[in-house]
Amino acid sequence: TTPKERDGKVSNLRNINDATVTMGGDLFKNPTYRNVAPRLGFAWDVTGDGRMAVRGGAGMFYEQPLFYLYRSPIFRSVPFVDRGVTSRPVLPIDISKLGSGGVPDTEPFPYDLNSTYTVQYNLNVQRELPFFGTVASLNYMSSRGHNLFGQGDINLAIPEIRPDGTQFWAAGAKRRNPNFGTVRSVLQGFRSEYNGVSFGLEKRRSNGFAAQLSYTYGNSKDNRSGAGGRLEFRNGQSRTFDPYNIDLDWGRSDFDVRHNLTANASYDLPFGKGKVYGGWQINVIGTYASGVPFSPIIPGDPDRDGSTENPGRPDLVPGCNSNVVPGGRSANLWFNPQCFAFPTPGTRGNAKRNSLEGPALATVDFAIVKTTPITGGLQVQLRLEVFNAFNRANFDIPLNDPDGSAIFDDKGNRLADAGKISALATDGREVQFAIRILY
Repeated sequence: TTPKERDGKVSNLRNINDATVTMGGDLFKNPTYRNVAPRLGFAWDVTGDGRMAVRGGAGMFYEQPLFYLYRSPIFRSVPFVDRGVTSRPVLPIDISKLGSGGVPDTEPFPYDLNSTYTVQYNLNVQRELPFFGTVASLNYMSSRGHNLFGQGDINLAIPEIRPDGTQFWAAGAKRRNPNFGTVRSVLQGFRSEYNGVSFGLEKRRSNGFAAQLSYTYGNSKDNRSGAGGRLEFRNGQSRTFDPYNIDLDWGRSDFDVRHNLTANASYDLPFGKGKVYGGWQINVIGTYASGVPFSPIIPGDPDRDGSTENPGRPDLVPGCNSNVVPGGRSANLWFNPQCFAFPTPGTRGNAKRNSLEGPALATVDFAIVKTTPITGGLQVQLRLEVFNAFNRANFDIPLNDPDGSAIFDDKGNRLADAGKISALATDGREVQFAIRILY
């Protein structure tokens, strides 16, 4: 169903060209009446003895817009909330002169809504191997997302279209709707795709030993990795680069990790007997993951489209590989900022979203456990646990701006800390002693 307010105290800017918001009525049209979500799956015992299985499935899954998406037209829309921005104001403040020439900001939601859905499919093979009680698996997974949500300022200036098809914003270009300043709108039409292959080995427990290994190679792409305007992922961007050409943001998802390897083992030590001296176990788990992507950006309004909500991006220097750093990568310089140039004022840079990759992550955790039965089902467990046992420094991504790694300021000056890593993604080695009561 669509939300309604008892006294009609709901407003929404249904079209960017409307002079005023629409008061009352439905907040958005309900597109869900004809949603059909078919799903199909199968399982096949290939050898007939339960030792090899092939399974697969496909399905369509709809997602309704939740409250956090459409709350803005209720909580942050004129006339119920009137907001503006000022810098170094002279007191007393004249409220009518805040914002963009005294016009209000607002936050609408799409009125002609389309259903958001994903199509998912997978195929996997499991085989029990004839030695060591081991099971192997090979899996293919894929999904496609349609009509996904995002956010951006849609009240941009209208650009000139040059003969080569590129856009240009002249200095002082005005927003397309002069009745409003920033129109931070929820948007639809974003899409995503994922393809991944995983391989696994599982050694079932025998003679006190069990182990698992899992490796996934995956590739996730989209033009928006989160539905809201805030940063669901620290390495992402809050809002779309260009709400009228959202495919300019097509690239690696904020959560795209190409390689992910996990291995763990557990062994019941054979020495010691009885409640007092027995019950010793060693556990170890290791993880390796390749780096997450992040974007080169320019804060402010370098393209002069009238908005500072949608960060700009620099131009790529032809023939320069930003991932190759003279003298080698280090925490002081993870990528080469000289491979980026400030774009011609009034144009959008051609550097891609999430075209840079952060450092890989690797950790090994270790534990010695002593379990002592007390009575009935009550047990006491003493634990010595070591996290990041080899004390590896797992570096964070370079991040000198909330929306990515800034290369320039909006005047074209190079930033001295571009490409510099200033934090770790994990803690150093930690040793923990613990007592657990199991019942």
